[in-house]
Amino acid sequence: MEDDIDEPIPAPQPPEGWEFAEYSGYQVFWKDVNKKDKIIYTIYQVGNHKNGDFVIIYAPQNPRRKNGKLKVITYLHGFSLCLPQFYEQHLEYLAAKGIYVFFPDYQKCL
Repeated sequence: MEDDIDEPIPAPQPPEGWEFAEYSGYQVFWKDVNKKDKIIYTIYQVGNHKNGDFVIIYAPQNPRRKNGKLKVITYLHGFSLCLPQFYEQHLEYLAAKGIYVFFPDYQKCL
């Protein structure tokens, strides 16, 4: 079975509680995560699973630094567990600790 890459992909709608805007031809979604009425981190989403260009970014409100440099993790999944729900609890834990986390989905999922 061949992928029809010329087929237009409908623009996704933001999940409830998320904001969105268009940037460089991509729809970017984001939402703030609060604890005790204080923003702890913001989650950004862009791209889609079908094209294999989906990425989630967890951006802490108070980022951790070491020697003036931000702490950043690129969280690469293995096997075929490309959906972020499998890793979400750990991704959120890292962001709450002040670490930027990039979670790309580089596999094309149908």
